[in-house]
Amino acid sequence: MLVGKLRVMLMAAAGLAISGCASVPIPGGHFLGYKPYNGSTDSISQYEDGPVFYNQNLSKTDKVILDDITKHVTIVLRSEEFRNIISTQTLARGCDKPREISGSEVLADLGRVTGISVVSREVWGAEASADIFRKAFATDTNRFDNWDKRPDLRYRTIETFIHEMMHMIPERSLEDGQSVRYKYYDTGHGEENGCPDETLVSYAVGFAARDAYKAIFDS
Repeated sequence: MLVGKLRVMLMAAAGLAISGCASVPIPGGHFLGYKPYNGSTDSISQYEDGPVFYNQNLSKTDKVILDDITKHVTIVLRSEEFRNIISTQTLARGCDKPREISGSEVLADLGRVTGISVVSREVWGAEASADIFRKAFATDTNRFDNWDKRPDLRYRTIETFIHEMMHMIPERSLEDGQSVRYKYYDTGHGEENGCPDETLVSYAVGFAARDAYKAIFDS
């Protein structure tokens, strides 16, 4: 009985930290061994003056791959193809919110996202899981494993990274000392729940990144 209550409490606590990408959130499970960025330049991936990613638990091979992913993410985010798709849309912050977020607001928010730690490991029930408290996201190992092996599937990695970047945006400043909430979240998403993915900011941005990547690199 005590174990059951403890599990419920842990799952409830996880709901505050996990955005909804992982269908079975387990506190800290995706981020075991996580350490905040320590200032080492070897831990940084950045292309030109684009978003910065910090690597966690990555092999030397995967660090090289992260550098390449970062380059492609930056190119997509700056592309007319991506910006034209998003700028024309009006989207919802979450399933319990109306579609009132303009594309211009989404692009402005996305332009401020940087300094994210990336963890590569198996994610329960999903391809990725975000944690705004750590300013980190875990992505399934296949996103790195397939980068060189399956260039035809690289768009999936770009879609995942840019989707998770949206979950790094807080509802308000992290400096006000108040509880942190995601500005963009997707808990309970799905057509069957009356919350189609394409109506949500996080998924719409990921889909736009996917389509822009294909237009730029696969054409």
